[in-house]
Amino acid sequence: MKRMIAAVMGMVFIVGMTVPALAWERPSRQEFRAFKAERHQARRQFRQDRKFDRRQYRVEQRENRRDFRNAQNRAERRQALCEARRDQRQFRRERRTDVREFRRDRRRDLRDLFD
Repeated sequence: MKRMIAAVMGMVFIVGMTVPALAWERPSRQEFRAFKAERHQARRQFRQDRKFDRRQYRVEQRENRRDFRNAQNRAERRQALCEARRDQRQFRRERRTDVREFRRDRRRDLRDLFD
């Protein structure tokens, strides 16, 4: 019985000492700096793309407002307003999906770095 307990305790000790060493491998300093630089560049690119999309959206909204003001009757105004709202919903939907995808990619990259 004592031998069994001693053997089990020895196995637990050995496994307890080796598992953390195998499970946790930190990236080197150089790898982590390269990762941070890539992540920074990706954020800057994402912001640039978002700024470009926002400018394009503003141009479309100005055109929609111009159409609304220049409408001759109620039906044309309603159509211009519906188009503006449709563009607004589409812009917001695309912006949300872009942000989700960007966050998902960043999380995946971080997970890949530490795995």
